[in-house]
Amino acid sequence: MRFQADHDKRNALARLGMTVLAFTWHDVVTAPVAVVESVVALLSDRRAAVS
Repeated sequence: MRFQADHDKRNALARLGMTVLAFTWHDVVTAPVAVVESVVALLSDRRAAVS
């Protein structure tokens, strides 16, 4: 049931036009540059779409 609430929240955000990136603790600790690159890439894509 715990995961159902997570999916419901993510779906609600998607309906609002938001994108949720999911990272684990392991991602952040072992590959922080990759995490930041993912966020920057998403923001760059969004900025390009608006321009």
